[in-house]
Amino acid sequence: MKRLKLNQLVVLLIFFTFTQCLFSQEHRILLDEVYTDWDDISGVVDSGETISGTDFIQLKATNYDNYLFLYLEIDKEINLQSDNTIRLYIDNDNNETTGISVNGIGAEIEYTFGQRQGKFIYNDSSVSIHHNNIGLVSIPTVTSNIFEIQLNKNSIVDGRPLFPNNTIKIVIENLVTDGDMIPNNIGGYEFTFSNLEPQHNISYSIKKLDPENLRIVSYNVERDRLFDLGNKEAHKRIFQALNPDIIGFQEIYNHTAQETADLVEEFLSSSENENWYYAKSGTDIIVVSRFPITQSFAIDNNGAFILDLQDHNSKLLFVNAHTPCCGNNDSRQKEIDNFMAFIRDAKKNGGALTLEQGSPIVIVGDMNMVGYKQQQTTLITGDIVNTGIYGDSYSPDWDSTPLEDTKPVTTNMPSTFTWYDEGSSFSPGRLDYVVYSNSVMKSVNSYVLFTKALPEDSLSLYNIQSNDVTSVADHLPTVVDFKLSPKVSVSKNANLEYQFSLSQNYPNPFNPNTVIKYEIGNRRFVTLKVYNSLGQEVATLVNREQDAGNYEIKFQPNDLTSGIYFYKLTSGRKVMSRKMLLLK
Repeated sequence: MKRLKLNQLVVLLIFFTFTQCLFSQEHRILLDEVYTDWDDISGVVDSGETISGTDFIQLKATNYDNYLFLYLEIDKEINLQSDNTIRLYIDNDNNETTGISVNGIGAEIEYTFGQRQGKFIYNDSSVSIHHNNIGLVSIPTVTSNIFEIQLNKNSIVDGRPLFPNNTIKIVIENLVTDGDMIPNNIGGYEFTFSNLEPQHNISYSIKKLDPENLRIVSYNVERDRLFDLGNKEAHKRIFQALNPDIIGFQEIYNHTAQETADLVEEFLSSSENENWYYAKSGTDIIVVSRFPITQSFAIDNNGAFILDLQDHNSKLLFVNAHTPCCGNNDSRQKEIDNFMAFIRDAKKNGGALTLEQGSPIVIVGDMNMVGYKQQQTTLITGDIVNTGIYGDSYSPDWDSTPLEDTKPVTTNMPSTFTWYDEGSSFSPGRLDYVVYSNSVMKSVNSYVLFTKALPEDSLSLYNIQSNDVTSVADHLPTVVDFKLSPKVSVSKNANLEYQFSLSQNYPNPFNPNTVIKYEIGNRRFVTLKVYNSLGQEVATLVNREQDAGNYEIKFQPNDLTSGIYFYKLTSGRKVMSRKMLLLK
C-alpha cells in the first residue's frame, strides 16, 4: 500500500471527522437495533441452564472513542428499563480486594437496570448513580431479548474517574433465588480497552444538501412549550438550522394550527412564492407544511393528512401520531392498529380516502415505544393484533413489503435515541419514529438533533447553542430527507424526463484529477459546479444546453488545496450533489 504524506494524513483525518457540514463519523458499534456489527466480536457464552428466571445466553464487550459497549442476549423478551432484576457489576480497577465481592471480582460499579439506579463504590464509601452520571444508553427501548448498552468511558463520578484502569472485569447477575449469572466461571469477563479500527462510516448533514429533497421533521414540543416566550430564541435557532419542508408536531394542546404556522413563519419567513399551510387533528396533532394540505382525517387522537407535493408530482399520505404513553400497551397497540388499518383501506377503492397507486406514505410521531415490541412490529409490517376490530394484517408498502424504519442516528453519538431527560430515572430512548414506503421514496439523510453533543465549531456554524434542544423539550427533533421516485406518465416519452443521474467521481480521494459522469434524459440547460466545504463556488465545469445522453467530465483542480469539495449538477428543476476528497 502506498504510504501517505503527513499533509495527506491530516486531510484524511479532517475528512473522517469533518463536522461543520457532513458530520462524518466512524463507530465500532452503533446502538440502532441492528446487531450485525457485533458479529466479529468475541465474548462469553453462558455454559448452563438457569434454575429460575431469565437465562443469560451471551455477553460481549468492546470500546471505541469514549464509550464502552456491551451486548447482552437473554432467552426471553423483557423491557430492560423496568420490571426486571438484572444487575451489572464492573470491577473498574481490576482488583478483586476492592469494591463489592461478586463471583471472584471486586466491583466498584453496580447498576440494576430494572430499578434504573446503582452505586459507585470507593474507599469503603459509595454514591448513588443514575444513567446521566455514567452516560448510560440502552437500546432498544421496547421489549427485546437482545440489548446494546453504552457507558461513557470518560465519566467522572464524585470527582473520580469511572474507569481509572485499562482492564476491567464484568459480571451480570439476575437477582432472584437461583438466578443466572454470566459468566458462570469465577473471575468475571475480563476486558481491556484498546484503540480499535473503526468499522462504520456514518454520514449525515444538518443542512439539506439537495434542494430537490423533501425534509420532514417530527417534533414533540412537550405540552405547548413551543409557545413559551423563554424558549422562543432557542426554537428559532433550532428551526433555522433544520429548515424543514414539513413538520409533524405533537403535544400542541392549547394553540391552533394557524397560531403554530404563524410562529413557524416568525422562525422561517416565507419568500414571495412560499407559504406555510397548516392543519390540526385530535387534541395535540398539528402539521405545518410548505405544501398545500388538501385533506385531513382523525384516527383516534392521531391524524392522516394529504399533502400536494406539487413539483414532485405526488400526493403524500402523511400520518402524524402521538400514541398513549408508558404502561398503556393495549391502548397504544389499538391506536397503531387503527391508523395502519386506515392506510390499508386507503390503498383500496371505496374508503374514506383512495390513494393513487404509488403515492408516497410517511408515518411520523411520538409513538411512546416503551412497551411491547409488537407495537413497533405493527407499525412497520402491518401485523395488526386486534383484527376483530381493525381487520386483517397486510404488507403496507406498495410492493407488498414492510415499511422502512429510518432509525436516524443521534448527532455526534454512537446511538439512536430521540428522548433525553437528565432529571428522569429513565435513560435516553427511541420513542419517536419516521417510517415510510421505500418502494417509492428513499431516505437519503437522517438524524436526531442533539445539540448537547455537537462540537463548538458546528454550534457556531449553524448558530445554535449546546443546550438548545434539551432546554425546550424532552424530545429531540427527528429529521429525515427524502428523495422521491418519479411517477412515470403513460405518454410515450414521459420517462425520458426522469433519466437524471450523477455518479460518484472516480477515483475518490483523488490527485491530480478525477472523472465525473452524469446522465440527462432530454435536452436541457445543464450546470455542473464545484463548491468548497463553506459552500463557495470554486469551479464551473459545465454551463450550457446539452442533448439527452451520458456525459463524462475530467476535473483537474490545479489551484485548489487539499480538502473536501462538493459537485452539484443542475438540469432544469432537478439538482443532485455529491462529495469528493482532494489529496495533495
